[in-house]
Amino acid sequence: MNKYDYLPALIGVLTISFCCCKTKQHSYPCYDANSKVALVAQPIKEESYEGYLFSKDHNSFIPLKGKKITPSEENVKSAENILSIYHEYGKDYKRQYLGSVSNSNDTIITIRLLRNAKSEDCFSSVAAIGLGEFYEQNQRVYDINLAKQTITD
Repeated sequence: MNKYDYLPALIGVLTISFCCCKTKQHSYPCYDANSKVALVAQPIKEESYEGYLFSKDHNSFIPLKGKKITPSEENVKSAENILSIYHEYGKDYKRQYLGSVSNSNDTIITIRLLRNAKSEDCFSSVAAIGLGEFYEQNQRVYDINLAKQTITD
């Protein structure tokens, strides 16, 4: 192993960190986990929540609990109902919804909640868990098992 073996990973991290920003003069595209220009997720909005529904074709940076699926709007409503039993997050937390099917054939909806999501330019197209003080204070990620009606973080 030589000193250049880590270069592709470093370039990928820097691309994600810096290319998801906008300036007055330029607007850079957002990139997914395969370093391709990311698709924009389907917006979803209800009275008590709003966010983006990510299809199984999105390459996210959030680990899922099984085979990727595209969650339906009904899946999201069920997941939000279960979430509201345990936690109360208003509209000041924007959401990203991802879906998977577990080994026991349960549908799992992963919800990433982010307060002040406006500060994250790629929120509608890149599903990723942020690191650092801002994210520790403003981000929550939950896996909601629709069949068992349970929630884990």
